[in-house]
Amino acid sequence: MLQIGNFPIHWYGVILAIATGSGFWLTMRLSRGRVTVEQILEASIWMIVGGLIGARLLFVMLKWPIYSLHPEEILLFNQGGLSIHGALLGGIGSLLWYASKAKLNFWQLADLSVPGLALGQAIGRFGNFFNQEAFGGPTQLPWKMYVAPSLRPIQLLQERYFHPTFIYESILDIALLIVLLRMTLHPKRAGSILAWYLILYSGLRFGVEWFRVDSDSIGIFTLAQWASLAIIVVGLYLLNRKSHA
Repeated sequence: MLQIGNFPIHWYGVILAIATGSGFWLTMRLSRGRVTVEQILEASIWMIVGGLIGARLLFVMLKWPIYSLHPEEILLFNQGGLSIHGALLGGIGSLLWYASKAKLNFWQLADLSVPGLALGQAIGRFGNFFNQEAFGGPTQLPWKMYVAPSLRPIQLLQERYFHPTFIYESILDIALLIVLLRMTLHPKRAGSILAWYLILYSGLRFGVEWFRVDSDSIGIFTLAQWASLAIIVVGLYLLNRKSHA
């Protein structure tokens, strides 16, 4: 945490701000005059607000036994605790509302937005480093990450170094970004880029979850893996629907 005068600045918030600004910049670069600067700004604001609310709301719901005892911590966004699947639901839902309000094509606007979203995710994942969260199992690999004892899972208190799974996801997010950018060079039906984003991101997230040790599980999969599978189904449906439109 930085201290400027009497104002504390959390690294997590700084990273999120950089991620948001970078995503907005890329969306502006990709717009090519198809929408106005004002429309991109308004859409981005609604996506950010909706995404943050959705991300925090879903996280709190999943951790309700903890937050029900400490409700004063529910609004402490700067301490982490955001669900990417909640962010997707909130962000896309807000974009759908804005597109309807502004009489814009939602599918075209979504296709335009998701590369910036992937870039923001690639950068935003580094916020997990400063909060020492979203790490994987114990490892002694050269890129191992030290985790403070107070943040280690109870069953792994004797371990010191863990997989930095957020870096794995960040690298995969960059690969996803490259794929999405190539798609924008040869656009097909409106909505197809959004569909591929949902499929590919959820697929990579499903894989990264195998390394995690702090995720809640239901049966053989973690909650995030179940959510990823559901989103993959939605993406495949959209892709099939668009190909027959």
